[in-house]
Amino acid sequence: MRHRIPVPAAALLALLLAAAAAGAQETPSVVTLKTKDGLSLQADWYRGEEGMPGVVGLHMYPADRSSWRPLALARPKGWHFLALDLRGYGGSARQGEKDLSGRVKDRDPALFGAMWQDALAGVAHLRTEGKCDPGRIGLVGASVGCSIAFDAAVRERVVSAVAALSPGTAYLGIPTPEHLRSWPGIPVLLLAPKEEEGPVLELAEALKRHPWVDRTIVPGGRELHGTNLFGKVEGIESRLAAWLEAALGREILDGEVDPFEAAPPAEGRGGIVERTLNPAGRIHLRADPNCLNVAFAGAAEILPTFSVTVATIPAEADRPPDIQRFRGVASASGEMAGAWLDSWSGTAWQEVAVSRKPDSTLHRGSVLEVRLPWRMFSLRPGAKVRVHFAPVLGKGEWKAPPGEEGVVIEVPAW
Repeated sequence: MRHRIPVPAAALLALLLAAAAAGAQETPSVVTLKTKDGLSLQADWYRGEEGMPGVVGLHMYPADRSSWRPLALARPKGWHFLALDLRGYGGSARQGEKDLSGRVKDRDPALFGAMWQDALAGVAHLRTEGKCDPGRIGLVGASVGCSIAFDAAVRERVVSAVAALSPGTAYLGIPTPEHLRSWPGIPVLLLAPKEEEGPVLELAEALKRHPWVDRTIVPGGRELHGTNLFGKVEGIESRLAAWLEAALGREILDGEVDPFEAAPPAEGRGGIVERTLNPAGRIHLRADPNCLNVAFAGAAEILPTFSVTVATIPAEADRPPDIQRFRGVASASGEMAGAWLDSWSGTAWQEVAVSRKPDSTLHRGSVLEVRLPWRMFSLRPGAKVRVHFAPVLGKGEWKAPPGEEGVVIEVPAW
């Protein structure tokens, strides 16, 4: 049975489908990777171009690296895709005189608990041998591969996005909710059939403070578990590739939504996803019905101080914009250490009363996140505004280059 899901980004997906058709006969290189604990892993490497993004595929139980071929062929042009045989599987079963396949069949939690090293070995290969852009390497997992991906992403901050197909909360002894407590703020996709929706909702709740968490449920049951949905849910391979392209550094233009359609506001998602890039890191903006969600992942340690400037776009060309600036000091506890709201008079900033403080904040190392209620600003629903976010990097506030002073979004109706 094939299930059809809507395709909102038709032009983009048409290009991806064409690329997939052109690469249908592509044969990957078989390579051997070394893990930090000394194991040898076999992998299929679908080569891309130097400086381009890359994705590492982590298969489910029981499966092997071949299960990722449909997605590898649908990847964006020039990208790398590396499909691993995890330790104990396929070409990675035998390690010298030892055969780990028996431990896989016995579902040995110690074996699965160490597989995060396999994922990071794949990332290291793409960085060194593939010469991928080190800031644009993602993981895609299926079933227990999702748990391994989440574990790897919090162990070392070398992963920029995770897509999870049929994720769970405790696959083979891996405590995923515990790992998500220290989530680094990178984009996440949670995708599963309807009968497996429960874990998706639980993990989405654990990640609710993070601004880029997409969840998509397709009709069906266990027959669509993990990579089994390839070839059964129409267009899913290309849509996954499109999500990865959006998450791993493709600049999103004003008014464009992400490839997986926004869920209704009642499910906690807004209808607009925007992102800008700057020299010091990556900024994510999301307009939810009640809040403006902002996240900044820096290239280095950042201070907890930030500012968010919101400028209206007047309908009349000769009318000056209404400009408001919120300045805050974030904390890891969720409470603001300081909050100020300024209004631009045309010649200077004037401080005004803060009507409502942010719903939550998070500052940890190089990650800064904040949720600002729309009611904090004097804005009418439906108004178009230009939003500019500036973290303080220790050497002063980052300034947007000319012509890139922010992102245009529409204020939702609250």
